[in-house]
Amino acid sequence: QTRGLFETVASASDVEPLAELLQQGPVPPSAALSGAVNPHAAATLLVFHLRDRAEGLLSKKTFARWLAVPNMQGAAQEAECHALVKMLPRETRGLISALFSLLRSV
Repeated sequence: QTRGLFETVASASDVEPLAELLQQGPVPPSAALSGAVNPHAAATLLVFHLRDRAEGLLSKKTFARWLAVPNMQGAAQEAECHALVKMLPRETRGLISALFSLLRSV
């Protein structure tokens, strides 16, 4: 049986280069699609990043807005998600972007 993306912790030798790459900005989708980025390394880096944040991903300031998103429809829901994601720290947005690029390629 294949282990899930978040069930396998990537090695430090896989995670460290990705962390350095993300410090330079978002990973281009072409890197993810070419297989240059190990999906387990991206997932591990995301887990470490979220675990080490001083404030949770859904801050007190935006918590009610995040909870309201499922009750929205169409363009309003999309606009609110976009606005909330833009409020996240650059590093978190980069990690999420890289992870979604990898997931699209699977």
